[in-house]
Amino acid sequence: MKKILFINPVANVHNASKTILVKPRNLSLLADLTPDKYDVEICDEWFTPLDPDARVDLVAVTCMTPIAPRAYEIAGMFRSRGVPVVLGGIHPSLVPDEAGRHADSVVVGEAEGCWSSLLEDWNAHRLRPRYEGGFATLCEDTVRCKREDLLPHPYTMVPVETTRGCPYDCSFCSVTRFYGRRYRMRPVDRVVAEVASLDMSWFFFIDDNIIGSGQRCRERSVELFDALRGLKKKFLCGACITVADDPKLLKKMYAAGARQVFIGFESIEKDALGMLGKKVNLRHTNDYLSYYKYAVRKIHDQGISVTGGFIVGTDSDDKNIFRKIVDFVFEASIDIDQINILIPLPQTRIYEQFSAQNRLLVKNFPKDWEKYDGSHVVFQPKNMTADELREGRFWAYKATSSMSMSLLRSSKTLGTTKNLKNASVAFMFNNLKRKGAEASILQNPIEK
Repeated sequence: MKKILFINPVANVHNASKTILVKPRNLSLLADLTPDKYDVEICDEWFTPLDPDARVDLVAVTCMTPIAPRAYEIAGMFRSRGVPVVLGGIHPSLVPDEAGRHADSVVVGEAEGCWSSLLEDWNAHRLRPRYEGGFATLCEDTVRCKREDLLPHPYTMVPVETTRGCPYDCSFCSVTRFYGRRYRMRPVDRVVAEVASLDMSWFFFIDDNIIGSGQRCRERSVELFDALRGLKKKFLCGACITVADDPKLLKKMYAAGARQVFIGFESIEKDALGMLGKKVNLRHTNDYLSYYKYAVRKIHDQGISVTGGFIVGTDSDDKNIFRKIVDFVFEASIDIDQINILIPLPQTRIYEQFSAQNRLLVKNFPKDWEKYDGSHVVFQPKNMTADELREGRFWAYKATSSMSMSLLRSSKTLGTTKNLKNASVAFMFNNLKRKGAEASILQNPIEK
């Protein structure tokens, strides 16, 4: 029986923290789509050291951009022994020519659409250098993920998928490049069945925007939340800020189990929002910051805590942006803040702009992709130095997430959401992200 090894690579695996780990859903999905005539194994480097001498017949590796160097390294290990390697995931899909130099075959797009034909070709010794997965139909056969037995590790969070795609084509985001702008919705009964089967009381909806856009998406969200209500599960999710405009929908979200929602505020500067293409956040152009605060308050009123995502380093940002964000986080009572340095991911408009302007400081690819992670400065900022940008982000995290501030903010979360679990999660996330930022700045004192 031929053996296929799926690999979830991890950069700097020996130094990586295992505090918050999400199960790699994509690999268990493909393992489930693999015919029974093959022996299948998944190696998640978070838990299992990779054996480069493992006796396998085909290796499939997935990766996002900062993990690409490790993925290529793994591919080289097996290819040197004559084992064919397939690379897939968002980074190989964005730069298939680069990935093709490190693999026997590259899957572009969602692998469900071509995995069967790829296996047939491999079995017949005619593996092609590239396969186009396209956009999968979110039916039972493509998202059932029944091979959870292949990932028995103690993951912190289990991901569940209900939609793919996003209508908001932000200039910094690679989601629309990979999943497209059209929402594809998984049948509600399939989602509910998967959630009911989970052996954890908390899970994570990995959709970029669980409520979507437009009346059809809203109706489907209502149907989903009503169906989840009786399961007594709790979940985290991401949504557009416009969810705050619909208190009835928020109430249904809470009843379904929502306890924390990620909102991409991105910036508190109007010009920065324009550069980032986050037009939806400027619906209230004249007073959008008041609208931000209103949105947080309305979400809190339903007992749901808010994680606010911010990006620093846009062309309108100067050294004052860090203090402004910190002040806003406290004024708006945001429970958890995620402040990332702008990442010019490949094939995004931001990348094309910085490349054309010769502003990329870190471009020894593929090795330097590991620094495209939101904690390193890989481009020349316009109104500050690279060191000022990185150190400013670290200062902001210390200001919002020191031990004392993490405790203070978690107590406020308890007061606004009336939920002890929300408060404990807020404390954990805030404290951990500060430690992560500290580790990054200490390990990489100079961005060159």
